[in-house]
Amino acid sequence: MQAKPSSHGRHQVAAGADCIDDRPDNRSSTLTGLLVFVAPLVLLGAIALEIAAGEGAADPTSSGRSWVPLTWPAPLRSIYWLGIGAMAFGHRIGLARLGSTPRPAVTLAITAPFVVFAVGITLDAPWATWH
Repeated sequence: MQAKPSSHGRHQVAAGADCIDDRPDNRSSTLTGLLVFVAPLVLLGAIALEIAAGEGAADPTSSGRSWVPLTWPAPLRSIYWLGIGAMAFGHRIGLARLGSTPRPAVTLAITAPFVVFAVGITLDAPWATWH
């Protein structure tokens, strides 16, 4: 049985042979790339939203928006910030998968503040809110 060229011409594949589809690797690479580029925007957005909501919370004329995490119950806010911390961690893992040298100290320095903030919210620490 002779090998027939595939339709895209990259591989020689014998008819009836099991083929390895390379699409999952490409999909994984695409998701990793999206995580690397989108995660910092989400992190900065979450921080900016928290700061803006905290500044507006002291204003008696501001309306309480239920979509702002600052107005959520403490357990839900803690979970939200743990999720933001997980996204920061995922960003660092994504960078490593794309070939960046993994640096555990940098990953800890980027991720830990979100976890500490979430714990502070859970414990109702005064430094965890500024409203």
